[in-house]
Amino acid sequence: MSKLPTKYARGNDWPVLKPMSEEEKLKRVRRLPAPVPGVVVNVPLMLWPLYMQVHGIEPKRYERYILFVKKQES
Repeated sequence: MSKLPTKYARGNDWPVLKPMSEEEKLKRVRRLPAPVPGVVVNVPLMLWPLYMQVHGIEPKRYERYILFVKKQES
């Protein structure tokens, strides 16, 4: 039986994510660029709800693995 190369995860070798405080999440969200038309912003899933709240956006529709958003009206 051959061994798998070490680059493949075995069993429970998943990376452990350190929990972040709310202020640390907010700092990371503010470092991300604001959403503007035509620009792709990669937002980590754990920061997505806060990113939407900070920038006042809401989901509109999905199309070919892309989420389109719109500005919330104030």
